Amino acid sequence: MNIGGLLKSLSISQLFKLSLIVLSKPILFYCFTQATRRCISISTMYFGDAHNKNNVANAFRHALWNMLIIAYCLKAGKTFKNSCNWAKYITDWHEKAFKNSELAEAMDLHNNAVGRAIMKEEFQHKKLTSIEKVVILLLKEVKKAKYIERINDLKSAEKSLVFIEYI
Repeated sequence: MNIGGLLKSLSISQLFKLSLIVLSKPILFYCFTQATRRCISISTMYFGDAHNKNNVANAFRHALWNMLIIAYCLKAGKTFKNSCNWAKYITDWHEKAFKNSELAEAMDLHNNAVGRAIMKEEFQHKKLTSIEKVVILLLKEVKKAKYIERINDLKSAEKSLVFIEYI
């Protein structure tokens, strides 16, 4: 992950907003950065660079990213609700800060939400045990991912991971 390149791509107002986020929520931001690094590492291990496209590997990465942000926040002593809220807040901010096509952004936001929903389901049933088990669970979801061509297709995808490009 090239932090310098990412920071250079942000506008002054986006950099200011990011600075406020870091200063106001340093522990949560630390959890975000650790989860992001781990997510990229795991995604690359399973999919190589394919996770940088708008395919099932990318769907996996976005869902895993949210799941890991929640897991790291829980490890830091945050409540599940606060961890989920933070994951949504910071990943929504990311999607707005780093522009994609409208369909790609909708896909990413959808897959982020799927990751949070899976974590909520696992948390409610006290099945959260390890990152490795979360990855295995998510790899099963990748096999059921749905191809979409339009934003309206998301309605029929509900809790499924979605993608807009084939590998």
